[in-house]
Amino acid sequence: MTKQLAFVLCAFLALPNSALSAKSAGSVSLSPVWRMESDEDYSYQANYQPPGPVKGLALHGYFADDRLNVSDAKVSLPASAECRESVTLPDPRSLPDYLPARTHTEFWFYRSGDQGLYLGRTWRVERSDQCDVKAKVETRIIHMSLFNGMARFIVIHNGAAPVVSTNNIAEGELYPIPAHFVVMDRQLLQEGPRAAVSRRTDDRLENTSFRRTCFDTSFAFFFSNSCVLNETGPWQGLLISADSEADDGTSYSEYRLLDLDPEARIDGRLFQWDRKIVLAPTAGK
Repeated sequence: MTKQLAFVLCAFLALPNSALSAKSAGSVSLSPVWRMESDEDYSYQANYQPPGPVKGLALHGYFADDRLNVSDAKVSLPASAECRESVTLPDPRSLPDYLPARTHTEFWFYRSGDQGLYLGRTWRVERSDQCDVKAKVETRIIHMSLFNGMARFIVIHNGAAPVVSTNNIAEGELYPIPAHFVVMDRQLLQEGPRAAVSRRTDDRLENTSFRRTCFDTSFAFFFSNSCVLNETGPWQGLLISADSEADDGTSYSEYRLLDLDPEARIDGRLFQWDRKIVLAPTAGK
């Protein structure tokens, strides 16, 4: 580890600490998809005491789009300069049954105060130099901390060495994680009273007691809508779902939460940037 990286990580440590399911305010730890380093392996100190649970936000969801041509459990890949023939074959990915076929990334996000943890696994289908088709899973583990109008990220991509970056917290800023996980955007809710009644819907999330506000943002032949959490508190304005598609079926994209707990008691060890987290062996297919 370089002195510069060690300094930045030390600064980081010094900072203050399809149907949606609503979780009760119980203890939240890692999904079985992931494995976390044990206390014994993490610390050599015999009297080590891990941090206790902290109150915060716990999310689980997915991103989907039309980057991969999937239909009837089959994947079609177009011809290319290297591989001159198109090919259609059974989907080589091992997507869980609860994810739609066009999912490219499944994520988990934990946030407590100004610290956060994003875990993502992304499925890719590629052709080798010999034009063989193979599927692979990539991982991104990202620790976030906010301070003085800045956001600091420690990014671990596919188990590689950590990469540290710092961003201003500002509209239009590009972060290593989706912007709506960094700042809760209440702009839609503030503009809501001026929105046409037909373009705004206020109701409760299915299977929950949480209030949401949805906006139809369609225009011309492009259909889109988004829904945000409309509960008083630090997570008001959290994007719950968003989808868009052209009327001819192209330009499809979807973001959706599968699990939402805005009052979670989160395992405090998840926010230790130097505690190793890896994908479970059976989840990397």
